[in-house]
Amino acid sequence: MSPSIEKVPNETLKRRGNSKADKKKPVISFRRTELDMSEMLVKRFGDDLGHCAALGGWHKWTKTHWALDESGHARECVKVVARALAEFAIERLDRDKFREAERAGSAAGMRAILDLARSAPEIVFTPKDANADPWLLNTESGTIDLRDGFS
Repeated sequence: MSPSIEKVPNETLKRRGNSKADKKKPVISFRRTELDMSEMLVKRFGDDLGHCAALGGWHKWTKTHWALDESGHARECVKVVARALAEFAIERLDRDKFREAERAGSAAGMRAILDLARSAPEIVFTPKDANADPWLLNTESGTIDLRDGFS
């Protein structure tokens, strides 16, 4: 049985605003936004995900070429990020972080994260980028350099 965030005793979580001194100090709390989560997605999966609007949207790297993501691979990557956030929250017994994970795992959160990530420089490419070297030919068994015939 995994721990539940709802079973965390109140004493374990941060309490704010319980004293006059606390009320005078500004409360600074870092909460991840969808932008932060999209950056996490790019950092973790940027080598395997690409986005080209002109070629139909999300693509995945197949080890030989970029293929249109028809299986929802990009969404699955967001789910991995959401699960990692949830595990982090449970380890820390942090309700706020658990709420962030819930937001990342929601349909609206996933759409927002993917929407923001698709313009990240590490992710975005154009058709011209995909065919940058006219002497390279992608095949199922690898890339062949047409200048010398070797992969």
